[in-house]
This record gives sequence, C-alpha cells and structure tokens, in this order.
Amino acid sequence: MIQEILTYFKANPGWSLAITVFTTVLIWLYKEFKVLMEKDNNDKLALLQKQLDLYSSMEAAIAQVIHRPNDAFAVQNFYNKLGKSSSYFTNDIKKIVRDYYLRADTSILRTLMTFIQLECDKLHKEKSKLISSNTSSDVFETVFRLYKPFKPIVLVFVIVFVTIYFLLLSLNQNNILAVIILFIIFISLIISGSVIWGIISLAMEGDLGIYGKYRWSLTIFLIGSPFVMLLDLRLSILSLLIQIVLIVLLARSRKNQLVRL
Repeated sequence: MIQEILTYFKANPGWSLAITVFTTVLIWLYKEFKVLMEKDNNDKLALLQKQLDLYSSMEAAIAQVIHRPNDAFAVQNFYNKLGKSSSYFTNDIKKIVRDYYLRADTSILRTLMTFIQLECDKLHKEKSKLISSNTSSDVFETVFRLYKPFKPIVLVFVIVFVTIYFLLLSLNQNNILAVIILFIIFISLIISGSVIWGIISLAMEGDLGIYGKYRWSLTIFLIGSPFVMLLDLRLSILSLLIQIVLIVLLARSRKNQLVRL
C-alpha cells in the first residue's frame, strides 16, 4: 500500500507539493500557537501571583491597623499598600476603600479584610486550576493539552476555506446585488460560527460563565438568526441587522453587569 501511495505521488507531483506545503504550514502554526499559549499561561500565572502577593501584604497591613489603630507607622504603611494595590482591586473592594477614605472607621477594615480573603481564595483556586491544567499527569488532560494548539489552527483553516468558497461563488455572479447578498451571508455565518466556536472552546476548558436567561436568549437568537435565510437568501440583510442589534444588546448587558459589580 505504501508503495502504491509513493507511485501515485510520483505520478502527481502537484499533489505531493501541495501536501508538503500544507504539512509544513500546519507544523509551523502548531509550534507558533503552542508558544503563544504557553506564554499566555505564564503571563496569567505571573499576574495571579502578583495579585496574591499584593492582597496578602494588604491583609497584613489591615491586621496591623485593626490591632494598633493609634500606630501612625501602621496606618501610613496601610495607605502605602492601598496605593500600590488599588489598580488590582475588584469594584466591591474599591467601594469599601472609598468608604474608609471618607469615614476612617476601623470597623470598615474588618469588612475589607473579609472581601480580600474571599478574593485571595478565588485567586488561589484560579492559580491551582491553571497549574493543574499545565502539569496534570492525567492521560485525557495530557492529550487535551497536545491537541489544544490545533483549535485556533482549525478555526483559521475553516475561515480561509469558507472565504475562498464565497469568493469563488461571487466571481460566478452576474450582478452586483448577488455579490452583496453573498458577502452579507458570509459575514452573518462568520458571526454565528465564531460565537458557537467560542462557547464550545470555553465549555471544553471549563471557563464558560454562568449567565442569566436574558443573555443566553440573546446569544441563542444571535446564533440562530441566519436560519431566516432558508426562507429567502435576500433575508440575509435582515439576519445581519438582527445580529448587530443583538451584539449591541449583549454589550450593554455586559456593561450594566460590570457597573452593578
């Protein structure tokens, strides 16, 4: 069988060249994405460690002020720590800190201590999860790590092939309206496909957040809106408009969620 394959490639050098180029590009992309992912994980770990260090020093500074409220050095040290750590605080912690700035009440510090301890626990869990995903000896997790760089590669190839397909279809059209409709169909399908890909990727990594019914409803309609084109391809304009509106609504709901936090 191997001999037959070699004979076929000798008789068809074009296919042999194409496969060689494809394999070379695939290996290069795999190595590049693997390096990028490793760098991203290391950056995340470094950031988590820095946040943990700052929160831990803040915790110690707060304890000093609680137990020695009249110690000017302890109070000054606490304010210095606040200045260094404030950019890493959550919105809830920032509100408590501002309340303390206004009232200078040491009882507020106990609440602040509780929130910082909760945030430290959360960061420790994230750090442990990140480390375990990179160093786990579990067979399935090891295989998952090996195949992880292929996810963006598959996405790139799918987008390239779909783009080429729609370009070829456009070249066969005789009027500009048909070309515009094809372009709109392409954009609408890319939006839906990207959202589906994002959800699947997050679910596989266990990072899919818990959203309310409103956001999930908007997301489902965003993904499903291209189905209106099954009735008539000219409805692709309506599909894209619906998707744009839904994206705006999702962005606003996300912004409102951040404001409430």
